[in-house]
Amino acid sequence: KPIDLVIATRGADNALAAYIQEFIESQSSSGELATLVSRYEKIDQEQERGEQDEATTSPYDLSDFDELIRDKAHASDFDWRLIAAQAFQESSFDPAAKSWAGATGLMQLMPSTAKWLGVKGKLTDPEVSLEAGIEYMSWLADMYEDQGLPPDEVIRFALASYNAGQGHVEDARLIAQKIGRDQDRWYGNVEYAITLLSDRKHARGVRYGYCRCTEVVNYVKKIESRYLDYVTYLDQVAM
Repeated sequence: KPIDLVIATRGADNALAAYIQEFIESQSSSGELATLVSRYEKIDQEQERGEQDEATTSPYDLSDFDELIRDKAHASDFDWRLIAAQAFQESSFDPAAKSWAGATGLMQLMPSTAKWLGVKGKLTDPEVSLEAGIEYMSWLADMYEDQGLPPDEVIRFALASYNAGQGHVEDARLIAQKIGRDQDRWYGNVEYAITLLSDRKHARGVRYGYCRCTEVVNYVKKIESRYLDYVTYLDQVAM
């Protein structure tokens, strides 16, 4: 679109006005002015598109997948905000994410786990990944619930098992019991014991052996913290 350009100088400063006019004419003849105008128009268009996107996107969304997460989580009696926090921790809501070990999709499932679950479809499909991840979480939660763990601990142990593997978590529970910690409590108990699996002395005495499981400590903590942040945020914006 045409751009009207007005330049003001002091009335007596004819030399400056003449210099500016000469500069503009030289930039126009060389094509530089057209380049600048094109760049301005492109920036202007991008800003307009951004404003339109903001107008059509709810400021209260956690991700582009909120509705899908709500539906899939509700079907398995999970708080959707917890699953959202886990999906963020796993993939930063990137359905195409793939780890060095091969974990894929929003919920970063390993292909072997997906095969065991009987997953049909590609893990890069957000719906497939969420269904599979929630199904796996549900299986883990049911197992710990059947063992009589309190609801909060059920979720923590399920998250830890999702990240480190259920076998390593069970090994850590045995170590916790041996060192006088509570095998049914995560924070300060099994949370501590699982870090001992990186010590070969402790790893030799358990079924699944050595594991660099320090990541799982932050995994559980960050998801629970983000979940609480999501709950607080969504409660505030709903008021």
